[in-house]
Amino acid sequence: MAYNNGLENRKWLIWKDAEEKILREHGVDETIIERIRIDDRADFNSNRRFYHWTSDFGEYLKGMADRERNTHEGIGRLKMK
Repeated sequence: MAYNNGLENRKWLIWKDAEEKILREHGVDETIIERIRIDDRADFNSNRRFYHWTSDFGEYLKGMADRERNTHEGIGRLKMK
């Protein structure tokens, strides 16, 4: 299954808004909240690149396995004739 950046971004924003609300309720300074947001966004972007790449690579490997299986099935049918 392909990595869906839009869906993951929406989930991250919902989580981040909830976290920031809690931090504000507990009196955390806005500059600290902003620094946390920047660090969390950097982590999110790093994870996005990783999962996007591994998703593409997984689909590539599945495609290669399917082609290999189809090749062997085709050879098996030729030998049966």
